[in-house]
Amino acid sequence: MKKITFLFAILLAMSGVAFGQKAPKLLWERQDTYLENDVPYTPLEVTVSGKTIVTVLSGFTGQTMGYRIFDKDGKEIDFAYGRVFSKLKRGKQVSWVFTPDSLLIFNQELSLVKALKHNMPNIISSTEVSDGIVFYAEKAVFKYTFGGTMLWQYTSNQNIIGLANSKLTLFRLESGEYLFLDSFGKEKMKVPILGASGSGFGKEPMAVIKSPDAGFWLIGSKEVYKYDSLGVQTGYVDFVKEKIDSYPFFSNKGSIVANNNEEVSTSSIVLVHQKQDGFYLIKINKLGQYQTVSFKDNNLFGAYEPATYQVDEDRVMFQINANSGAKFVGVGNFQEPNKGWVKQIANSDYFVGFSGYVFTLLKEKPRAVASDRITFNEVVAYDLSSNIKWSFKDDTIYYPTISPDFLFINHGQFYSKVRINDGSLVWKKAKPAGSDNDYHFFTSDTEGNDYWIYSTGYGQNTKIDFISKSTYQTSRFFDYPKNYYPLRSGYYIDTKTKTFTTITNGEDNSYNSHILRQYSTRCFYNNATSIEAAGATEVCSGTKVSLSIPKQDATTYQWQKDGKDMPLVNSNTFVAETSGLYSAIVRDEICQSQTETNIIKVTIKPTPEATITTDVKGVVYEPFKVKMTANTGVGLSYQWYKNDSLLANASTFVYEAQKSGNYRVSVSKDGCTKLSEPLKISISIPLSNELVFEDEQVKIYPNPNNGNFSIKLSELLKNADIQLFDTLGRTYPFTNTNQQIHTEGLIRGIYFLRISQNGRSITRKVVVE
Repeated sequence: MKKITFLFAILLAMSGVAFGQKAPKLLWERQDTYLENDVPYTPLEVTVSGKTIVTVLSGFTGQTMGYRIFDKDGKEIDFAYGRVFSKLKRGKQVSWVFTPDSLLIFNQELSLVKALKHNMPNIISSTEVSDGIVFYAEKAVFKYTFGGTMLWQYTSNQNIIGLANSKLTLFRLESGEYLFLDSFGKEKMKVPILGASGSGFGKEPMAVIKSPDAGFWLIGSKEVYKYDSLGVQTGYVDFVKEKIDSYPFFSNKGSIVANNNEEVSTSSIVLVHQKQDGFYLIKINKLGQYQTVSFKDNNLFGAYEPATYQVDEDRVMFQINANSGAKFVGVGNFQEPNKGWVKQIANSDYFVGFSGYVFTLLKEKPRAVASDRITFNEVVAYDLSSNIKWSFKDDTIYYPTISPDFLFINHGQFYSKVRINDGSLVWKKAKPAGSDNDYHFFTSDTEGNDYWIYSTGYGQNTKIDFISKSTYQTSRFFDYPKNYYPLRSGYYIDTKTKTFTTITNGEDNSYNSHILRQYSTRCFYNNATSIEAAGATEVCSGTKVSLSIPKQDATTYQWQKDGKDMPLVNSNTFVAETSGLYSAIVRDEICQSQTETNIIKVTIKPTPEATITTDVKGVVYEPFKVKMTANTGVGLSYQWYKNDSLLANASTFVYEAQKSGNYRVSVSKDGCTKLSEPLKISISIPLSNELVFEDEQVKIYPNPNNGNFSIKLSELLKNADIQLFDTLGRTYPFTNTNQQIHTEGLIRGIYFLRISQNGRSITRKVVVE
């Protein structure tokens, strides 16, 4: 084996090189000879963490020999279980290997999750369902969680001969029955052989299609069953009994209108039926009710199973090549059958495909002589009403490349990208000089950028051009360093990490080695340099605003506030604690570019103070109240609380407490709020012997008065304690000389005089004018 070499990206911030250049940078390279006699075909997968996974196949046979894993720096990971990777099964959640004595579960990074001994004898096959992994042997079914915990085991009284659908715990038994298990390994039901034939097309097993309700459709050549998720039969149609003379073509899957061979998203199933007198579609709902749409024409009888595409619950597009050689396209409409249609197209027309609500055809260009190569001069798109939605014409058009939403059309000296839905031209590009018409390929990434792959010949001078989704400008994305054998090569474009990983085989006709390379290609993209805030940017004092820019290696960040550099800040994150206009200058050392970010305005609003004052001193008794006052200011609003419960209608800066408790006030301004410290208020209840003195024992005169008055007490009260209160319970000083009361500074109002002795008291009103 050749020596492993690693070539890492060199920072290009050197004199004489201009900023903003676009060229892929080689990050690492791995060259190796593998297997004894031939170079394997090695497709690529790059995981989220940056691992490169190479699937090794044996020569041209397609037999999987194993997997090789490289870390983000190109170093091959020496994995203890690598020898069993040839048996690896891949699922969406996990991957797994079962050996005669062990079960190994790996995550999508191919890191080991769990290795455990198992008691699953003679495992035949396995599948991943929504909540675990299911294995089956001759007469047993086992289920494990994705973490490697065994959930249950089911034992059958007869041999299991296969999985009926890889998305369901549904199995075919040797008797011909179908076994359906629930998520706990309990038998929901066994479907016996019923109906007209009990078999699928051509005596094959019945087709099983998962339905949206987690049940399934069981479809035979002469009958259709519907079962719900509990295994209860909800519908059944017997074609013989209903006199539906069905003659589906070739395979069960080809005669079922399903955009996915294992499940449908609709609540009904549509089947294709072709008879000598025409073409039929039959729609069956989950209750077994059916509806037929027919297109009667002897010429419609098909030699091949039709191409079909289910648009929605009621509409189906189809294309037929009939026995007679005639070609047809059409639409079946179950909701409005009179809007269905079929039309014959020219035998020379080439059907491109279905996409959304249109289908496209190529119109053949007349040939001067019969031996001339077939070419086309028009692409035509039809809508669901058989109208021509748009057409694209040129003198010469070759076979286009179709994607879900676009056509890449090879025409004359140009390539054009056309939006399928409306035929609008996205871009038009001149073909590079010297490129071969037969070797042009297109692909797009998840961000909508396009990649144009072409050669001057088979495997010669292969190049990839990058077409930006935003500017439609073309840049040289990649130039393969040597001639290579293209059909045995792979590549992976990762827009998240902005890398391009490729395997080339047979470089310069040397077929005994392959080279795995990874390049940084981020200079081609409009890299995300915008600042994002984690939450609101207008906050109250005491709250910080977190700002961030998507991080990239070999990148520096100069943050600015109000247009001025902030010293000692070189991170893709920043926490703003003061108001201002924040931005950053992002310098990419690999691309030698500098970008100014957007500006984020941060506003830190002041939080108001919240305090409570009161001039109450001493003991306060009911029915007196305690007046509390919050701090005041312009634009302030208030809300009072007692024992942390909101007090209704208490939203002014003053509140009078009538009961004891802990009182707080929240003070708000411009959306910022502060809660005061609690103020404890105590209001005592008078003793039960209040008013035990007789009224004549206390006399006050004159009353009303000016704050000076006389009191007359009986002999029993001459040594009593006397207090003077206002209506809020506040006490006031006074002098008492020979029962003559003198006060200073009392304002007009109502006051109370309390006379207490030996645990008894009496209160009298005093009116000051």
